[in-house]
Amino acid sequence: SGEVLGLDINPLHVAQARELIQARGGLRNVRVAEGDARATGLPAGSFDLVYARLLLVNIPDPDRVVAEMTRLVRPGGWIACEEADGEAMLCYPPHEEYDQLTATFQELYARSGADVHIGQQLRQLLDDAGVVDIGIEARADVPPPGHSRRTVILDLLQAMRPKLIASGLLT
Repeated sequence: SGEVLGLDINPLHVAQARELIQARGGLRNVRVAEGDARATGLPAGSFDLVYARLLLVNIPDPDRVVAEMTRLVRPGGWIACEEADGEAMLCYPPHEEYDQLTATFQELYARSGADVHIGQQLRQLLDDAGVVDIGIEARADVPPPGHSRRTVILDLLQAMRPKLIASGLLT
């Protein structure tokens, strides 16, 4: 019954989300705004739940986002994060080209200030921000052969192609 607010720094993503809301019949209690998750400007303690999915893994200074999430949640409220971790980038049987792709992916992330190993650090980030009663659940999905998630690293590198070429990591 309360309002749901989505926040994204990219105006294109905000527009896409607003289009989806309209396509779903207007979802009257859902609003999407453009803003930086590190400094939202929203009132402190104004949310029952503050949630981020695959955000901290993609940005520099994830501790600033966690601090802002902590500031935004009301006392007794919930903070929930779903984050990836690069340790799970495995291939069996081992494959040299796959290892090269994952190393390139991790280096490109590191050069942008992001950390593909943020999942391992999530508990500490939450603890440092003063979050109490922290629960962590780790899991590793193993998509079946032919599933689109099997090529996720290649797909992400393709999406980051301009940055990848500019970095000189691959031609």
